[in-house]
Amino acid sequence: MKQPHDPWQALIAQARTAPMEATEVTAPLGFATRVVAQWKAAQENPTFAFWQRWSLRGACAAMMAYALVATWSAGNPAPESIPVLDVPGMPGL
Repeated sequence: MKQPHDPWQALIAQARTAPMEATEVTAPLGFATRVVAQWKAAQENPTFAFWQRWSLRGACAAMMAYALVATWSAGNPAPESIPVLDVPGMPGL
């Protein structure tokens, strides 16, 4: 009986027989310099500076809110019994 054609199995078989190349992958020459230059140019952009400043402030405000909620929750444990809503025809809710 002939097996149905499965492209995935054919690809796996080709990958198993492919020669292994021992080459080291490195960034192109001058890549780090270009990245730093683009980063500095972006920092001089007033719109970027505005968003950077407000996102940092927002992250600080979120951390303070989290700390307040965590502190409040530690001092006020959850009640032993939670009131349950009785729904006709649905036991356990």
